[in-house]
Amino acid sequence: MHLEHFIGHKVKEALRHHMKTNEADINKSFKNAFATMRQRYPNYGYSHKMTSQYWWNQVVRLTYLGAGVDEKVLSSKIGVLADSLYKKFSTSDAYRLYPDTKPVLKELHSRNIKLGVISNSDERVAKVLSSLGIGKFWDFVLVSSEVGYEKPSPMIFQKALEFDDEIKEQEILHVGDDEIG
Repeated sequence: MHLEHFIGHKVKEALRHHMKTNEADINKSFKNAFATMRQRYPNYGYSHKMTSQYWWNQVVRLTYLGAGVDEKVLSSKIGVLADSLYKKFSTSDAYRLYPDTKPVLKELHSRNIKLGVISNSDERVAKVLSSLGIGKFWDFVLVSSEVGYEKPSPMIFQKALEFDDEIKEQEILHVGDDEIG
């Protein structure tokens, strides 16, 4: 699964709310805002008792400020803008499956292979997977914002083992999309 036109959504939302910005500025600013929030409030604010929506709203706010949107203009629109983006990224509207995803999941499922998702993300992952039509293939979905650990910490993998007492560590295969996480 991958994001579909991620930055385009942010620029489109900004234009819809009459804020002047461009894709290059939003892209650069988003990377900085995301890194800042991860450093200040790791794991989507888990240890600071933040909701993931509040955490993401702050990322959106910092993104637009960093892209040059005037704070006065932004302050009157940030609530609607951030909520709209949060909702958009809670459904299949913002994501696309790779062509071989469903056939591979169907085959693994037909062989009774237990499948799980371990994601450095927030609680929307299960909803997105269902919205994409692949939620039924997973035996569990474990997100870092709910357990307090992010990959590559061994603790998040230990938490995954708790979903089935019969599975042993040596029987697990981790397939990821990032060399470190």
